[in-house]
Amino acid sequence: MTLVLAIAGLAAAGLGWMLMRRWPSVGFIGMCVVIAFFPVWWAISWGTDWRPPLVFGSVLLASYVGRLPRRYTLGDLGVAIFFAAGLLPVVAGGASISTVFILVTEWVLGFLIGRFIFGLVGPERIYQTIVVVFAVAAGFGILEFVADFHLWRILGPNNRLYQLWAQIQYRAGLPRSEGAFGHSIAYGCSMALAIPMVYATRFKPWLKIVLTGVLAAAVLVSFSRAAMLAAAIGLLVIAVRGATGVDRASRGVAWLSLGLGSLGVIPIIFQVLEAAGSEASGSASYRGQLYDLIAVMRIVGRTGAAQTSLTGERSVGGFRSIDSQIVLTGLSYGWLMMAIGLVLLVIAVVLVLIGRSSPAMVAVVAQLPALASVALITQYGTLFWIVVGLAVAGQAARKQTEPEPVSVEQLSEPAAVR
Repeated sequence: MTLVLAIAGLAAAGLGWMLMRRWPSVGFIGMCVVIAFFPVWWAISWGTDWRPPLVFGSVLLASYVGRLPRRYTLGDLGVAIFFAAGLLPVVAGGASISTVFILVTEWVLGFLIGRFIFGLVGPERIYQTIVVVFAVAAGFGILEFVADFHLWRILGPNNRLYQLWAQIQYRAGLPRSEGAFGHSIAYGCSMALAIPMVYATRFKPWLKIVLTGVLAAAVLVSFSRAAMLAAAIGLLVIAVRGATGVDRASRGVAWLSLGLGSLGVIPIIFQVLEAAGSEASGSASYRGQLYDLIAVMRIVGRTGAAQTSLTGERSVGGFRSIDSQIVLTGLSYGWLMMAIGLVLLVIAVVLVLIGRSSPAMVAVVAQLPALASVALITQYGTLFWIVVGLAVAGQAARKQTEPEPVSVEQLSEPAAVR
């Protein structure tokens, strides 16, 4: 039976490869659908958990062979150095199988998909795909909250990952929408990633407002403060500074969306956080204390402060959960990798502030509150790195289309000579 399933799986992978090879945009649509609607517990357990984004993404990445970009930039070099710092413990010591597996199968895989698909499909279709797919996922999340019916929770299998992620979270007595992401913060932050991209599409202004409203409402019903901040920052940056492919009219629509959202959303946020009381304040205090763990980080490799109890529970310095990707990166791979990542984020922030960024880079920068307060869990990690890949590809495309600087001597030449 196992052999039959293996043959069937290889046949399906081969057929999928041919379809994605012929129509790259179909492959990217499929990847977005898998991320948005396939929970991590739909994994294939064979030696390890082969999660849906990994299985589909591997076939998609294989379809890019022979079609890789010819132009690379300092952004590519920076990300490559970042990943190399994460793999350095494999040689220098201090690596663990789980951390290396996550780095390669989620972070590197996601980045390469985003980096390579940009030139094959083009930014317009990519942004439209992300916006439409995640707007549909947002709609399901809103219905999930209104009806208090959690569809993916009743869809097994009831395996280890299901036990870990399928439980519904609550805030102020209200169920938090999680969609297929298994966690309300991962769901909310993923919806927030799509908001800046709305304004780089050619949709009608009224449709952009509707799509922004749907995505923002989904962020709201996740009751994630980090996701709310990410959504607000992304929308504000698009309105104030703009981005590549965002015209002045779209920036005006962003201002209108921001104003309409502020009128209806801010009072609700304050009501929920007030009702949450000590629950929300305690959560914030806990995340602040995580930065004390910087003292136990190694230069390279996993911290020696990690412990496993007799019952199998893992902890670092008394913390059972590290709800900060910045801190977790330093604890898992060393503060060298963490420092390189922070430098890259600072560069991205500068590019956004001076208006020389793409909507994807705006989306990444807007996630800074999330990176400081949640780990890249479930599908959120793969999606985040896909958007990072799109951001780097967008900067490469921007440099390629910028006009060459004209010297004083060339300006003084007659037009016919030039």
